[in-house]
Formats: sequence, structure tokens, C-alpha cells
Amino acid sequence: MENLDAKMAEMYLDTKKIRRGFALVLVNDEFKHREKRIGAQQDKFNIMKFCERAKFTVNDIKNLKLKNTSGLKFDSRGLNTHNLTAEQMNDVFKTVSKGDFSSYDAFVCFISSHGSAGGIMGTDDELIPLQKIVDYFKATSKFPSLADKPKLFFTQNCRGRNWSVGVEKPDSDDDSDDVVADTGCVPVTIPEEADILIAYSSVDGYESYRNKKEGSWFVTELTKVFNKHAHNMDLTDMLIIVNNEVARKVSEKGKKQMPCFLTTLRKAVYFDLAQPSESPASSSQEPPNDQPAL
Repeated sequence: MENLDAKMAEMYLDTKKIRRGFALVLVNDEFKHREKRIGAQQDKFNIMKFCERAKFTVNDIKNLKLKNTSGLKFDSRGLNTHNLTAEQMNDVFKTVSKGDFSSYDAFVCFISSHGSAGGIMGTDDELIPLQKIVDYFKATSKFPSLADKPKLFFTQNCRGRNWSVGVEKPDSDDDSDDVVADTGCVPVTIPEEADILIAYSSVDGYESYRNKKEGSWFVTELTKVFNKHAHNMDLTDMLIIVNNEVARKVSEKGKKQMPCFLTTLRKAVYFDLAQPSESPASSSQEPPNDQPAL
């Protein structure tokens, strides 16, 4: 038991604080053959406000030392990541992934768009698989500047057409003890798949929901929890709270949503926020105007 406690303490102390993160924020709300994603701009506002508090560099690629930016769109504010086709989205991720992230200690990506089981949708209704995006940012011998650094992806999009109305919770829970396995020595080299986290707005195959005024359920709760707890809580613990808050919501038609996340992080990740921000308490009931973000 003492050895187990020591291992758990050692794991807890092995942390990573993101003091200087690079963030890509990409929001699509107008599409060729689909309805406008009313409320998506509120998602963008909430995300940008959190990025500002976390002192992230957002969509500013001038320090990445990119050799070729011919496939990117620019406007008066810099890199354009709003309302992109699937090909343009791919160009952004492929190009930025080749940058020099030596001066940053994490890569963070927020995506809000329509989607399906096949991936995230561009404004032309074509899809780009999320795994393809993630693969661009895996540290390799050719692009090593993201090695040993968190690569975090937060995606708001449907992952299918299934929907759920939930089940009643039993009166008591049957908790089982967790078992921690000793994995032995840490190798000198790091697997390419290490230090990646993907947070999905819904489980595979299911819809995600959005409020026309407040924004999507997932991004609303994600940014609310980050702003409230990031000063003293690690990322995965916060995502569990997000899961619970979104799971408590119910639409006018009785529909439910369950976010999830996948992680290969090897350290507890913290954002560099000094104190919580004031934000309204989340509610288990959404007002009218909830709609699928298909």
C-alpha cells in the first residue's frame, strides 16, 4: 500500500502548467446546403474570452516560422479561421502543424461546426476526419517542437444522427476500487501518440445541441467550468465536471447529450489562471431554442 501511495503521489506531482499556449480557434456557422448555426458566434465569444484569460496566442502564426503559407486565408485581422471549406480547414491544420512551437508549451485547438460520424464539416458540406487533424500535430522526428507538450482538441459538432432521452438513475451506486498498475521505467523517447487529449461534445454516433442565444451546450459548459476551476484544478478533472453538467441538461423535446474525452496525456495539465472568474451558475434545464447542431 505504501508503494502504491508513493506511485500515486509521484504521478500527481508530475504536472504541466500551460503558461504560454498557442491556440487555433475555428468556427463555421454558414453552410452551402445547411441551416445557419445560430449561436455559434456565442461559442466563439466564450472561447476567445477564456483564451484571453489563459494568455494564449490565438490564430497568430507570425512566430511559428512557417515557410509556406500559400494555402491559408488572411484578412485585416490576420489568419482567417471563420467559415472555411473542408479543404481550407485541412490547409490550415496541415500548414500550422509544420510551425516551430519551441516558444510555446502547448497546442490548443477549438472547433465549432456541423459534423457527422465521418468528421467535421466545412462550409461546402464536405467532411474532414478529426483523426486526420490530430495526426498532423503528432510530434515526429521531422517536426519535434511539440514533443513532450500537450496537444489539446475541443470539438463541438454532431458525430451522428442518434439521440438519447436518458435513463433514470438508481437510488444507490455500486462503486468499485480502482487498480493502478505499475508500468515500469519511462523510456527516453516519447511515443508519437503521447500527450494528446480530444474532448468531444458527444459520444460517437450521437447529436450535439445548441441554444440560439447562449451557444452550444458543450462549449457553454466547457468555458464556464474552465473559468471557474482552472486556477486550481487539472484539465481532466474539469472535463469530468463538464461531462456531468452537459449530461444534466434536457431539451424541450426531452433529448439528452453526453460529451466524452480521449487522452494519452502523461501529466496532469493545468492552465495558468490566477483566480476564478465570475460566471452564472449552470442550469440542468435549457430554455427554448435548443436545436441539433448537425
